[in-house]
Amino acid sequence: MDDAAQDDSRTVTIALDLPSGDEKSDDQEQLIISKEQQNGKVVDFLTICSPPSPSDLLSVWRSNGIEMSAVRVRHLRADMAQLLELRLNPPSCGSMRNWEFVAAHLGLDIEEIVQMRRTKSPMCALIHRFGDEPLHKLLELIGEAGRIDVLLSVRHFAANPMATECRHRPARMDSALISASDSISSTTAFARSVSAIDVHQQQRFILILHHENAKNRDLKKFHRLLIKNLEIYAKEEGIKVVDVDQCMCDQDLLGSVSRHFDRADQVVMELSPDYADLISAAEDASSLTDQMMVHDQQQFDQRVRMKLYLHQMTFNEVLLNGNQNRRFRVVLMQGCRPEHIPRGWPGNTLHYRFPQDFEALCQRLFEQQKQ
Repeated sequence: MDDAAQDDSRTVTIALDLPSGDEKSDDQEQLIISKEQQNGKVVDFLTICSPPSPSDLLSVWRSNGIEMSAVRVRHLRADMAQLLELRLNPPSCGSMRNWEFVAAHLGLDIEEIVQMRRTKSPMCALIHRFGDEPLHKLLELIGEAGRIDVLLSVRHFAANPMATECRHRPARMDSALISASDSISSTTAFARSVSAIDVHQQQRFILILHHENAKNRDLKKFHRLLIKNLEIYAKEEGIKVVDVDQCMCDQDLLGSVSRHFDRADQVVMELSPDYADLISAAEDASSLTDQMMVHDQQQFDQRVRMKLYLHQMTFNEVLLNGNQNRRFRVVLMQGCRPEHIPRGWPGNTLHYRFPQDFEALCQRLFEQQKQ
């Protein structure tokens, strides 16, 4: 084969026919895509919807048929208040603001905010402190804080934001007590707790804050003796004496003790070596845990923590009142010495030893009730 033959080349063109039905024109493909879009089958996953604005979420509350200007913070349902605590209590992180932003815009100064940080639930204390503020104001401040997540979490309460008894109670009555019936339960203990709260709404009462170790029979005996004698005098004045152990509802510990604390006309704090040990142990978490393990009682831990919470609430209230003690009375029980008296307002107020100063204590408690 010569060189000329090797340089020869040929071009071959082959035409292929597609089977019937497989060929689609650009117009047909565009038509099909458009049709699928109309049926919602084609989704643009790259499109990110903008979050709702605070005004959009607040409009749900304004259109629920309830006069929002008449709804106060103290009217809040217990479950909604607890949700606000859960969302706003954690420390602020970056641009995520918490209860401190709300507190500052409600008028608290830096010292009050710092003191409120020490409470078990700052948002709970804030709700109690500003219970007379309109609910819509609180929600607007949460919106200004940029907490869209909080507004989204509570928007399902818009149709029914108030506690049950707040919708039926006359306007002249104190509405600070949120009904425990919002926490649904069929147990007998819970029913008794609800009944007790309903009674206390209509009857003035004195709350007794105390703590005794399980094996300290003598201190328990003196405590029962104090309660029994106070009840004799209180009955004559139409006042009820409420033991903190009897006002705790296992289904809503925080809510039940907070409501009784807020509603009580006066609070008697029984100081004793056991009470002092409890307060000291609270300063050391591991020590408190060890104490709970020693007692080994069901729900003992939670109930004791509620007493510690109430103890701290007394300090918060005195601070918010300009360091004035308006309704707390200190009773020194058997064996209580100066080193057992907590620092702060308990050491700067009148002390009543039991049983030596019982008559003076009753005069202080019940004479003030008449004023």
